[in-house]
Amino acid sequence: MKTADARAGRRPGGPAPADQEEKAACVECSAPPAASEDGGYLSPTQVEQRIRKLRIVAILRLDGSGLSSATAVDRATRLCETLAESGIRVVEFTINRPHALESIAGIAARLGDRVLVGGGTVLDESSVDAVADAGAQFCVSPHVGPSVVAACGRRGLLAVPGVLSPTEVVKSMSLGLGMVKLFPAEPLGPSYLAALCAPFGTIGFMPTGGIDHANAARWLAAGAVALGVGSSLVPPDGSLEGVAERARQLVLAVGSRSPAHGADALSASAVHRPE
Repeated sequence: MKTADARAGRRPGGPAPADQEEKAACVECSAPPAASEDGGYLSPTQVEQRIRKLRIVAILRLDGSGLSSATAVDRATRLCETLAESGIRVVEFTINRPHALESIAGIAARLGDRVLVGGGTVLDESSVDAVADAGAQFCVSPHVGPSVVAACGRRGLLAVPGVLSPTEVVKSMSLGLGMVKLFPAEPLGPSYLAALCAPFGTIGFMPTGGIDHANAARWLAAGAVALGVGSSLVPPDGSLEGVAERARQLVLAVGSRSPAHGADALSASAVHRPE
């Protein structure tokens, strides 16, 4: 299994070459991205396409206090295997929780051909470097941070900043971004998203906060291109009880599922980053 740096064509822990600075484009995905001849690492644009295609990002805010790193990674692996088998194949580990970086690294190494893994609650450049070194392919933030977006470009990761106001949406668009997280989404509801989509139809919104299988269809009808789903899917204690059933209900509500094997598997639709 190649390390994240080897897949990205860079020295371990080192920055990506300058020509890898790529901003995510706003592209609707109607088919899997083209495959390279020998597989490789997804580009930021392809990561965005895949999130738009699969439409569910499972947010894992796991309480790792009292656990060893190995135990936390094993727990994360079991959770991600269960989610993938149930049809959810994009996961975000919030890095303000213990052992999140180790969990990202573990999932990237063990399940990288089945699960697209990213880091959440990414607040600064050093955090971008940390999740990139761990093997993440995207960074989600609760705010619009130009330095975070620039660091993601430098490391070849998709940046998904958090927005709430039209001003923040415009700021994200000025940074060349094609997808943003609407956060916190729950207090304002799908009608607010629909109002935002009216003037900003060229950018994709991923509402996060209070999303579950009961309201997922309403958010999609309001204009969401993807949904960030947290504790309603996976509780902070990481218990597997009920996760598979909740995941299946959510997938059914959203109407998205990706095969775990075959031509649409992650490893088959990846491309090498330029050397």
